[in-house]
Amino acid sequence: MAGHHEEGKPLLSAHVQSAAATDGGEEKKKLKKELTVLYGVGFLISDIIGSGIFLSPNGVIAQAGSYGLALVIWIVSGLMATGGALCYSELGTFVKKSGSEYAYIAEAYSFRKRNKYVSTVGECMAFINVWMVMVVSTPMSTAIEALLAAEYLVKPFYLNCDAPTLVLKLIAAVTVVIPACVNAYSVKLTLQISTFITFVKFIATTFVVALAVYYLSIGCNRTFNNDFFKRSNYSPYGLSLGLYAALWSYDGWNCVNFMTEETKNDKTLPRTICIGMPLIIFCYVIINLSFFAVLSVGEIADTTAVALPFAYKTIGTTGEVLFSLLVTLSTFGAISVNILIDARVKFVAARDGLLPSFLYGIHNNFRTPLPAIVISVFLPLPILMVLISVFLVILPAIGQPVDAAIAIGLILPAIPVYFIFIFKSKWRPKIFSRINATSTRFMNRLLNSSLSKYSESDI
Repeated sequence: MAGHHEEGKPLLSAHVQSAAATDGGEEKKKLKKELTVLYGVGFLISDIIGSGIFLSPNGVIAQAGSYGLALVIWIVSGLMATGGALCYSELGTFVKKSGSEYAYIAEAYSFRKRNKYVSTVGECMAFINVWMVMVVSTPMSTAIEALLAAEYLVKPFYLNCDAPTLVLKLIAAVTVVIPACVNAYSVKLTLQISTFITFVKFIATTFVVALAVYYLSIGCNRTFNNDFFKRSNYSPYGLSLGLYAALWSYDGWNCVNFMTEETKNDKTLPRTICIGMPLIIFCYVIINLSFFAVLSVGEIADTTAVALPFAYKTIGTTGEVLFSLLVTLSTFGAISVNILIDARVKFVAARDGLLPSFLYGIHNNFRTPLPAIVISVFLPLPILMVLISVFLVILPAIGQPVDAAIAIGLILPAIPVYFIFIFKSKWRPKIFSRINATSTRFMNRLLNSSLSKYSESDI
């Protein structure tokens, strides 16, 4: 791997620089700027509105105990996610570098500082973030979405029994490979598909609300005549778990920042957030109200897929089939975004010397980070998600200390990996640099790619 670079010296070694030589102009060695506000909103909504809204109502209302408190949790979680997204949009207009958190950690500590100790700490912190994205968050999220897509896709064919495990695994693999191929071929096509899926989701949301209104109009449920806050659970532990379940459905609010270098202009990020996040909160609120109109608190809390009993209760078996297809489509869009995000993190980290340099290669014709996409698909590591805020970490950890210990155990290995393979010292074997250069040349030839060109003036 490329090592820790010194002030005033090029990031890449001479071996790797020679591997970067290829035919084509400088423009072909940069990613295309395809992300407009329209595509950004579609990209954001496609990532956030995945399977979470069909699964999380169970966890939220189980902890809240009432319709009213559950709705408050959904709104508060949405506002928290929007606040984070707005902060990130401001960071994205200042640090014009893809990679989201990775880019901001790197800039905060700055690899260019003269103090080598500060630089080393910053580089190590940035690598820990890369480690979490590669090893924990994105692989886990993609695996969950793929398995859910497979389960819901075959549901109409196995209404009275469980689908064979082998069938689910094969379909899950296909749902990952297809969007990966689209990502490798064209960023614009990926964004267009995300925008189309978003349009379908809005139609589906309207359909869900229409079913709930119809169900209420024929007097089948008296939910809205009851006390919305009856039996609410206000314990801090319960609220933290409820917020965590809801925030999982808003996960992805930072996804546009992973493509900062591919935005059309500086206004794209803030405009995307200001349009997309309120639409998502609105959709989540009216979808939950629709579920509340048809299902009781107990019915929602006792099922892991709220959409299916809702559909069955309103329009029967036909509804189950329709909602199964809807969930499959939603998860397909989220998988596509996950692959794109994971590839961008690998791409930028490799460009900074924290990963093998072939990972920041760009296909000479498609101008997509093909090597990073290939590695993202064929080397996933589905491990547990780590809780992301102090409030949502400490309190659940008290009740579930074993899970908390596992999460910490997943993070800590990043530190020795950094100092063994990344940090440049007299003890690091020179063979690592030779392996990096050789693998870069091999992957560039195999995937018809070349290393991207990037200068500090682009930030």
